[in-house]
Amino acid sequence: MTQIILHQWAFSPFCTKVRKMMDYKGIEYTTKNYNGFLAIEAKRLSKTGKLPVLEVNREMIQDSRVIARYLDTHFPEKPLVPSDPAQASKAEIFQDWADESLYFYEVYLRAKYTKAMFKVGDLLGEGRPFYEKYFLGPALGYQLGKAIKQQGIARNPKAFVEDRFLHLMNQVDRQLEATPWLAGDAPSIADFALAGQLIEVVRTGHLNPQLQALQHLWTWINKMQDLPSYEKL
Repeated sequence: MTQIILHQWAFSPFCTKVRKMMDYKGIEYTTKNYNGFLAIEAKRLSKTGKLPVLEVNREMIQDSRVIARYLDTHFPEKPLVPSDPAQASKAEIFQDWADESLYFYEVYLRAKYTKAMFKVGDLLGEGRPFYEKYFLGPALGYQLGKAIKQQGIARNPKAFVEDRFLHLMNQVDRQLEATPWLAGDAPSIADFALAGQLIEVVRTGHLNPQLQALQHLWTWINKMQDLPSYEKL
């Protein structure tokens, strides 16, 4: 019997992306969270030291995009990439945009806002001794701040970044007005990559009222959030 374990940080958009892909495909899995000081152990799971890592019968697959391809190869029902070549290309482009560009907006909307970082700290410390959160919370804030500084978005004031983020969400809302999914007639890697980012923005951010005003986008976010979970508790 296939045993599937998702090694994750519960607050990671890329881990959320992988959970949602497996939920959509109806794949049963368990999760192992690396909260608190367990984060040190996560570095031993892959060469990059990053999560998610999907363990399938002791085989380790790292990186959400590699995991998506693995899932389609080994669990072909409900494919994550459209069969139409043009839609497949669109899905790949959307996925790359969400993973490599929108991600830094998500990080900014946490790292630059104290209330958001408190929420992230609570998630980081869940199930761990209380003092671990107080050690690792500031360390995580530093790492996130360093990431957006190196990428460049940190140089911009909050009002500029928020305005730009909401402008992009308006464009996605228009896309979803025309089609229920981002690429093709069913959810694809485009939807799961974007949902991974936006579910985390909604969970810890402060722009929910503005996002709720985007009717088609907010309906889509709820559809992605409400996918039945196949996580074995």
